[in-house]
Parts: sequence; structure tokens; C-alpha cells
Amino acid sequence: MTGCGTRETDVEPEPGITATTRSLGFKHCDAQVTDSNGITHSLSAGPNGPYNNSTLGGWDTPNPPSPFTGRDIYHNDKANCDSADCLINNADAYQVNTAGWPKYKYLGGPNSNSWLRNLFGGCGINLHNRWYGPPILLFWPLP
Repeated sequence: MTGCGTRETDVEPEPGITATTRSLGFKHCDAQVTDSNGITHSLSAGPNGPYNNSTLGGWDTPNPPSPFTGRDIYHNDKANCDSADCLINNADAYQVNTAGWPKYKYLGGPNSNSWLRNLFGGCGINLHNRWYGPPILLFWPLP
């Protein structure tokens, strides 16, 4: 079976794009994308290196070993292959450009949340997300 898009927990690839958050309070965000060949990719970012001197690494992991869990912050069942390929290609380009990785900052970013938002934005998708994850307080609005 082939498909394009991202899904949170599907075993079989289907069209769509999903980004999820994990944990409590400040949240880690990542995405799962299925390409036009039916291969599932986990797109994620996080610290790379020593805790006090790490950079923000970003990775495309084809055929991730564990199922996705978390709360959806973006889902589009009608995603096309161009959108899915854009996300995967941009993640791959970031992954190989390690010299361009910025310093990782848990508070304020850049972190996994801001990386994923920028990744989606580069493909014309507005991800309702900030450095701390999705809105956690009604008075902490997103522009």
C-alpha cells in the first residue's frame, strides 16, 4: 500500500499529516509522515551532544520502531504527496547540515517544538505551536 501524509498511530500508511505532543506542561513535538512509497518517517528534533553544550539536532527516521502516541496538534487526512515529500526532504536537508545546527535551548528555543513549527512552515503548513508546545494557557496567545 502506498500513501502520503503523516499519521499518529496507524500501522498501514494512509493519507494525512499529524503532529503530536508528548509529556506534561512544556511538551515535546514530533511528526510522523508517510511518503509516496508507503514508507513511514518519524521527524523529530532534540539536543545533540553534552547537556550544557548541545546543538539542536533534527532527524528523519524511516520505519520508526515504536508507535506514535500523544495528543494531535495538527492532522490533515487530505494531505498530498507534495506536502509529505516537502516535510521529509526538508528534515533530511537539516539532518545532513550539522554545521548549521543552532545551540539547543530548552526554554525559549530553539528546541523540538520550534524546529517542527519551522519545518512545517517551510512547507506552507501553519503548525499551531510555539517553543513550549501548543497553547497551554488561554492568556498566552499565539500570533
